[in-house]
Amino acid sequence: MKLEEVKTIRMEAPKAMLSADKIYYKDNYIFICERSKGIHVLDNKDPKNPVQVCFLRIPGSQDVAIKGNILYADNYKDLVSIDISNIKEPKVLSRTENVFNVPQYPPHGNVKFECPNPQKGILVGWEEIPLNSKVDCFR
Repeated sequence: MKLEEVKTIRMEAPKAMLSADKIYYKDNYIFICERSKGIHVLDNKDPKNPVQVCFLRIPGSQDVAIKGNILYADNYKDLVSIDISNIKEPKVLSRTENVFNVPQYPPHGNVKFECPNPQKGILVGWEEIPLNSKVDCFR
């Protein structure tokens, strides 16, 4: 991704969850991280029938924490704080840049992978897909 795309945080319509990672519960809402993509928000007022409310797109996100009405998340290398007092209209309050190190290799070892190429943009996450081309990187 281009840097301006990476730093763009926005609310989107609910979408299918391809993979669930960390989960946070607050005030009848469930916040489910989807690694490198963002946070799914579900209304859990009826635990037998949770309803997807929206998807908070935060590229490069791996983790979430909430205190009061402020959601804290990583956004690539940055830490962002987002006001979620109105969950359908979140507002980015602050950004602290270069807080996190972003590994330039997959999270698991003994794999071949496409080497990161800065000319293609910023690496915000890894996906496991069949490789059709020759790869030079191994970890």
